[in-house]
Amino acid sequence: MVTVGNAIRLAKDMLQQYPEVEHVKFNVDDTGVGGGVTDRLIEVINEEGYGWEVVPVNNGSSSLDDYCADLVTEMWRSIRTDLESNLTNFINGEPGVMQIPDDDTLVSQLATRKWRMTSTGKMILESRMI
Repeated sequence: MVTVGNAIRLAKDMLQQYPEVEHVKFNVDDTGVGGGVTDRLIEVINEEGYGWEVVPVNNGSSSLDDYCADLVTEMWRSIRTDLESNLTNFINGEPGVMQIPDDDTLVSQLATRKWRMTSTGKMILESRMI
């Protein structure tokens, strides 16, 4: 879990490393205790005058994609597709379509998620074991 302080530091570091970035947007899990994190992040951003955007996300909400059972599955499927494209592009000597931090925990979390098909033919991620 990323703390509010770590999220702010990460954004500052990224902006320093990539000054051409014009917009910072945080998509924050807003379900359960995440609601407090969302509220605090908005407070800090407003207090410091950063002008960054915070988007509350309810991971259990409906998917906009008819193929996925819920939003978290849709988001994971989108990242998986981009990572597959990155691999293909790497093999072909082309640039990737996305970058993720060099973080073994994140890579493990993305790579080890399991999914199944529901009785209605929709993809759904299995619950994470924490």
